[in-house]
Amino acid sequence: MQLSDSSIAIRGKGARLHVDLKDEEYAFHIWELFNAIGIVGAQPYLNSQADGRQTYALATFTHPYFTDLQSKWYTIVDGKPVKVLPENIADLLTPIAIAYWLCWDGLYDKTQGAVTIHTESFKPEEIDTLRTRSIGSLWNRIYSQCYQ
Repeated sequence: MQLSDSSIAIRGKGARLHVDLKDEEYAFHIWELFNAIGIVGAQPYLNSQADGRQTYALATFTHPYFTDLQSKWYTIVDGKPVKVLPENIADLLTPIAIAYWLCWDGLYDKTQGAVTIHTESFKPEEIDTLRTRSIGSLWNRIYSQCYQ
C-alpha cells in the first residue's frame, strides 16, 4: 500500500496508516482485512480531495508496527517526512503485494496486451529499482518456478 496513495503518520508516540482509495468496494475490502485483525475502527468514509476528486478514506489505529514502517518508508527533508523506497523493497514485493499494488495503481491495456503501473510519484532511480531489482527479480523467480 505504501507504493500507492497511502501514508504513515506519527500520532503522539505511535504511527498510523491512512489510505485513500477511489473504489468504494476496494476500500471496504481493505477495511475488512484490517478489521479482522483489529487495527481499524470506523468504516471507510467519502472524502473530497482539494482537486475535486472523491475518494474513500480509512485510517488504522496507532500501532508500533506502523511506527517501525514509518521509519523505513520516510526520511526527513527540510523538516518534513518524505516517502522513500525502503532498502529491503525487493523482499517486500511478494506476489500478493504486487497484486494489491496492481489493484491500486495498475491498468491493463487490451490493445497492447500490457500492464502499466502508475509510478508518477517516484524518482527515476526509484522506478529503476522497482523495475529491475524488485519486480524483475520477482518475475524471474516466478518464471523459474513455473518452468523447472
